[in-house]
Amino acid sequence: FLEECISGFSKSSIELKHLCLEYMTPWLSNLVRFCKHNDDAKRQRVTAILDKLITMTINEKQMYPSIQAKIWG
Repeated sequence: FLEECISGFSKSSIELKHLCLEYMTPWLSNLVRFCKHNDDAKRQRVTAILDKLITMTINEKQMYPSIQAKIWG
């Protein structure tokens, strides 16, 4: 779900980007569950998602305050 939101984020209008952030926020806390396992594949997926979130934060200058509040807050 998070990967799909992130990939569609850059293609969305500003209004949809705000909605996307609202939908993504509750799912972020679930990433911790995947890091607690010894499964490297799950950890790699979490790492990829975090990398995409960092890239999104850097590239989306107009959405930076909202991303900081919803994703990194």
